Amino acid sequence: MEAEVEIEKVKKSFGPIKALKEVSLTIRKNEFFSLLGPSGCGKTTLLRIIAGLEFPDEGVVRLGGRVVNDVPPHKRGVGLVFQGTAVFPHMTVYDNIAFGLKMRGYKKDEIDEKIHKMLEIMNMPFEIYAKKRVDQLSGGERQRVEIARSLIIEPNVLLLDEPLGPLDLKIRQKMQIELKRLQKRVGTTFIYVTHDQGEALTMSDRIAVMQRGEVQQVGTPEEIYLRPANRFVAEFIGETNLIEGRVSGDNTFAADGLRSVILSSSSNPENIMGDAVLSIRPEKILVGDESAGLVNRFEGVVEEKIYMGAYAVLKVSIDDKMALTVQVQPAEKVNGIRVGQRIQVGWSPEDATVVKPT
Repeated sequence: MEAEVEIEKVKKSFGPIKALKEVSLTIRKNEFFSLLGPSGCGKTTLLRIIAGLEFPDEGVVRLGGRVVNDVPPHKRGVGLVFQGTAVFPHMTVYDNIAFGLKMRGYKKDEIDEKIHKMLEIMNMPFEIYAKKRVDQLSGGERQRVEIARSLIIEPNVLLLDEPLGPLDLKIRQKMQIELKRLQKRVGTTFIYVTHDQGEALTMSDRIAVMQRGEVQQVGTPEEIYLRPANRFVAEFIGETNLIEGRVSGDNTFAADGLRSVILSSSSNPENIMGDAVLSIRPEKILVGDESAGLVNRFEGVVEEKIYMGAYAVLKVSIDDKMALTVQVQPAEKVNGIRVGQRIQVGWSPEDATVVKPT
């Protein structure tokens, strides 16, 4: 697939702080791509370099195959949406969205037509919203106006820096679905910065997980979640059980409390030997009769039982040497299980992943 953005061995420092350490990425045309990581990992710095608001110390940035290292922001063909709406509160929705078009010399009838179409895409009917002042809108509506204002100038790439952060949970969840729908409809390449794993998993075609100025893994949401490349990715993305131990030559894993855990080729894709960490997602562990017949099956004691509504969480101690977190759905399946009870837990070899200990 054709590349829209290419980052090649980009480095950036701020005094003694190395914000980016030789980062390389390729982002495809019409892709929803997320930069995911904790605060200070370098994701916003990378976004600002793509936008032209910062310049790399070393490396190359290409947009549409063109080197843009020295190209100013307004000549890069990118749109920007930042955290917290940057709309003009004293203007109407129409005037906010029209701002960039007016600056580019579009005529009134052209502007009207474009805004009609854009508000339709945003699920904001022109007749209802065009004349409203922005300060009369909800937070989610203001965010849509800002995105519309960025998209209407038809950028090749839209850069979004945690734009949903200020919104409350329900509006944020709704906007995640809206953004994904919008991106597929308009076909613009979206590059989205977030520290929220749920946002990245929900919206992205692919994700780059970053830590300390380096890219740890690039992949689809499924690849990132089910086959983390290392311990950091396994811990950062969702919940997981991490068990320190060793992989032997017969492709088995052993740790205190767990002996001869059978691995598959998919659970150890890098063929790691010796010291390793086994990652098992809580929802992949089966309990009681459901674990019967599994090659990796162990007995443990229920230490905690937590009702979470749609699912329940069990903390199961194995030989007093380790505790596994198990997610059971629906929650009613644990109604007959009590704290202190001995139960069987197990998982398929394909449902675990071996990663390097560091």
